[in-house]
Amino acid sequence: MTLPARFLRRQHGSSSLLFLLLSLLGAFDALYLTLNHASPEGVSCSLTSGCKTVLTSEYSEVFGIPLSVFGIAYYATVFLLVSFYLYSERVDTLRLAAYFTTIGFLVSGWLVAIQLFILHSVCQYCMFSAIISTLLFPLGVVTVKNISANEVKEE
Repeated sequence: MTLPARFLRRQHGSSSLLFLLLSLLGAFDALYLTLNHASPEGVSCSLTSGCKTVLTSEYSEVFGIPLSVFGIAYYATVFLLVSFYLYSERVDTLRLAAYFTTIGFLVSGWLVAIQLFILHSVCQYCMFSAIISTLLFPLGVVTVKNISANEVKEE
């Protein structure tokens, strides 16, 4: 049996693969922003005109660390927790990844609010990350509900 087929046979396999795909997309987006953070040219926006404003604002770093580095850490954590679940079938790691999406969703919401209401500029890459975090959040909610429902059935 191939590795992906094995994953899909697991109880939460298909949602886990969606977790992996979304977190990987988010990590690449955050990595792109991180690699271009110190670039003299900055990040080029093709859909919006506010990337430079957003990415050079006082809100773009915490203790001198670009927010995109925290984004990489967030997405990598979700990816690793779900990968560990797929490897070990320890449901607690999947539940932890699902709970973790709440943090990503709340932080993304706050950062979108800063872009819209304080900076009055929008960064397309930041919005892409916010969309991914928003998609991960309901996936996490559904996953926790499914895990809880399965635990009740087993009792």
